[in-house]
Amino acid sequence: MVYHCSIAVDGTTKVACGTAILPLKTQTAGPAPHVFEGQDVVDEAIYLFRSNVLFRKFDVKGPADRTLIYLTLYINACLKATADAKTKDQAKKLLDSLLQERFRIPGETGFALGGFMFAPKTSEEGELFRGYMKQCREEVNNRILDFCFKKDGTPDKYWYAFAKKTFMNKNLS
Repeated sequence: MVYHCSIAVDGTTKVACGTAILPLKTQTAGPAPHVFEGQDVVDEAIYLFRSNVLFRKFDVKGPADRTLIYLTLYINACLKATADAKTKDQAKKLLDSLLQERFRIPGETGFALGGFMFAPKTSEEGELFRGYMKQCREEVNNRILDFCFKKDGTPDKYWYAFAKKTFMNKNLS
């Protein structure tokens, strides 16, 4: 059984390309509303990653699940990009270069989740999606290395074992 996003989506939550624009614990600028305590979607995606990455199918229950799916795929891309890094600093540099790459959004050729997310109806919706996912990607980059590396700075084999898995047979790249 796949684990779904536990963050409630109500009528005031913005939706872009079928994904929920959920609050984030962040200091970076972007379209996400700010939350200062509790768990946000990035925390939840990291927490559920090792369970969800084992599944080949995901029954989407709403826009928050689509956000969770995207972040799960991005975490997988982060692990693959940093799998050969020997130190946390080296992994951070690799994640910074991954963050600088231009990524595809729904409706563009080669977007990995075309069946799950919808093409933007307006250019503003597309920019909202891109800005929110860029902000989420930055937050994942800021938090994931604390899980993937032990306190002594060596890679955690129990996290990097999941770099070989492919969630839903999809890759963001």
